[in-house]
Amino acid sequence: DTGGIPELVVEGKTGMLVTPGDSKALSEAMITLAKNKDRIVSYGNSGNKLANNMFSIKTMISKIENLYESLLNK
Repeated sequence: DTGGIPELVVEGKTGMLVTPGDSKALSEAMITLAKNKDRIVSYGNSGNKLANNMFSIKTMISKIENLYESLLNK
């Protein structure tokens, strides 16, 4: 749960978030994943879909166009 991670990881859907420095929570999350391969696959598939949507060419072009428009309107 640091530097851009919460924007990319949807808790329980695309991964698990733990508080930085909380080694107990990290080890518990790792054990949970080690015991549940289906969850790993599900997180991976969901994360892939999210990343493809967030960073598709169409999405990125739209964001850049919006940025240029906002800069030109200042």
